[in-house]
Amino acid sequence: MNQSIEDPPEFPIDYKSPIIKPKRAEPNFARWLLGFSSGAMAVLGPLIIYLGYQASEFGVEILIADRGLMGMGGLVCMLGLVGISGLIWRNEQMLIFYFYSSLILIIFLSVFAVGAYLMTEDIANWIDRNWDKLRTKAAGYGMESFKMHARSEIQSLAAFSLTVNLLEVLGVITVIKLIPKRIKTSLLPVTNLILSILGSALIAVSIYSRSHSNYTKLPVWTNYIFALMGLLLIALGVVGYYAATHSRRTLIQVYAWILGIVSLCILAAGIGFILLSSYVMEYLQEDWPAISEQLRREGFEVQQNEFGALLKMNLKFAGLFGVVNFCFFLLAILGAIILTKQLERRAKERYWMG
Repeated sequence: MNQSIEDPPEFPIDYKSPIIKPKRAEPNFARWLLGFSSGAMAVLGPLIIYLGYQASEFGVEILIADRGLMGMGGLVCMLGLVGISGLIWRNEQMLIFYFYSSLILIIFLSVFAVGAYLMTEDIANWIDRNWDKLRTKAAGYGMESFKMHARSEIQSLAAFSLTVNLLEVLGVITVIKLIPKRIKTSLLPVTNLILSILGSALIAVSIYSRSHSNYTKLPVWTNYIFALMGLLLIALGVVGYYAATHSRRTLIQVYAWILGIVSLCILAAGIGFILLSSYVMEYLQEDWPAISEQLRREGFEVQQNEFGALLKMNLKFAGLFGVVNFCFFLLAILGAIILTKQLERRAKERYWMG
């Protein structure tokens, strides 16, 4: 029987053959946006280094973190150049390095901006206690004018941090648009390696904080939470990496639920550290004779205000570190959700293909 021209040809259907999708148009706008954000970072990096150098001239490294600031500026500049190079050479490995480095930088800069706000009062108190040492390095400043200068400098650093964060967010979004498949498949394994490192750091922070708070009657439940969650995180990092590389969907789901509970515990402990810092002086006032005697027996001669300020800063840093961990946990949970959806889609495709 002759087939009419209007009838479609009768070809056998192969359901297992790959579906050829039309090639997507080149995302020129995303490439332009990545070039803009990377170029701006390459310019802002040296400016941040210069701010750190200016801060170092006053010799208050602990307060203004000048060395950390110069290091951050160098990292920002380097990432900007990496983004530009990956864009010009169309190198996926460079773009992946840029993506994960930018995520880490976004988290630390965000916490740095929050920490700068929380530490403003501590810096002013430190200047009050150490003005005799500072006056020779802060020529032309009175104590009050120097405190105002320090506040304005911290505000400018926070503004720089937020500006760089905005550029980094733009860069991260554009990299996701340019190489979405590579990002989805690599997100969970990379974040799990980071989790194992952060778990070890949590244990170290808990030990350090416990050793500095045992002079007082401050509650220590936050230290125990950090230590316990640190051990659990190391195990979760290993399990999550295995589940991601071996495509174990059920194990990934269990991992995501446990990590969600751990992240909430870490966030509670971090906030607890920050809240406890406001009660340090009150606890010291009540028990200072016994605390000073214990410090003297161990070879330390320190004033109550100085010891309290150091303890407050340690607790705040520990709390901010908990917040940093929480942000990374959210990334790991996001990676688990994305990979679970991918595995579910593949399972459905295999089912319908027989």
